[in-house]
Amino acid sequence: MVSEKQLEHTQYLEKVLEEYEVLEPFKAFLNVPCEICHEPVTEWGEYNVKLAIQGIGCGHTSCWNSQPGQMRELLKAIQKFKKNTK
Repeated sequence: MVSEKQLEHTQYLEKVLEEYEVLEPFKAFLNVPCEICHEPVTEWGEYNVKLAIQGIGCGHTSCWNSQPGQMRELLKAIQKFKKNTK
């Protein structure tokens, strides 16, 4: 016989596995090198995810907030704008 607690654990594990399968494709983002400092990006926040989705690039939020990061972001945004207006 299976106890109520074991059944709860099994159901919980099924939910965790479902979420894992959904998140599996995002493993490609783990340890992507930062475009500014070239170190692996291991933490993703709203700002650096937004820049990656917009095609600006991958990087640490602190690197994007630095002067070289802001310049790079501005240059990429200008390039993207020019490309879209052609």
